[in-house]
Amino acid sequence: LYVLLTGCDSLRIFLYNDGLVRFATEEYEKPHNSNMSNVCMHLTNYSLNKTHRNFTYNKSAADQNFGHKRSFKALLELLKSKGENVAYMMQQIESIIIKTLIPIQPSLAHIYKSCQPGDVENACCFEILGFDILLDEMLVPYLIEVNHTPSFNSDTPVDRVVKENLIKDTLNLLDLSWERREKCKQNMKAQLKERVTRSRVNRNVAEERQRRQQLQKEA
Repeated sequence: LYVLLTGCDSLRIFLYNDGLVRFATEEYEKPHNSNMSNVCMHLTNYSLNKTHRNFTYNKSAADQNFGHKRSFKALLELLKSKGENVAYMMQQIESIIIKTLIPIQPSLAHIYKSCQPGDVENACCFEILGFDILLDEMLVPYLIEVNHTPSFNSDTPVDRVVKENLIKDTLNLLDLSWERREKCKQNMKAQLKERVTRSRVNRNVAEERQRRQQLQKEA
C-alpha cells in the first residue's frame, strides 16, 4: 500500500486508494520442519515468486483480479462479494499506518525545521512510502515493513495502471504550480527579512545597554 506524507509538523498523511497485492505461488501450509525452506510458500515477495513455475502474470489491465500480482481495489471488491467486513479491515490498516508514523514525528519535525526554517506551510518536502501489510485468514492486518523507496518498475499491466495513477494523484495533491512556488518564495523572503530586522533590533538594544552601563561606570 502507498502512503504519501506531505507534512511532518503536523503530520499530513494520505493513503492511496489502490495498491498491489502479491500472492505466494505455493499453497500455504503451517510452518514445520519439512517446509520451512520453501520460500514460495511462506513469502509473497514478487522477486522470489516470479521465477516459480506456477507464477501467473497479469496480462491485461482490464482484469486486475487475475494472477499472482493483482490490484488492491480488485481484492477489496472480491472480499466484498464474499461478504467480508472490508470497512473494518481498512480501519485497522489505517490505524497501523498512523501508529507507525506517530513515533517518528517529533524527530522528523525537528530535522525538517532545521533544514527548512522558513517553511510556514510545512510543505517543502514529501515522501511516498510503501507499507507491506500481511492479511491472515481472518483478514487481520500485520505490518511487515515500510519501504522509503518503493519500486516503481512496471512489469505487468496492473503495475502500470496502479503506479501511473499513484504518481498523477501525488502531483495533484502537491499542487506543484508556478503560483504556489512564487508564493512560497515570497513567504521565505518575508521571513528572512523579519529575522534580519529582528537581529538588527536586538543588536542595537544590546549596544545601547552596553553604552549605558559604560556611562554608569564612568560616572
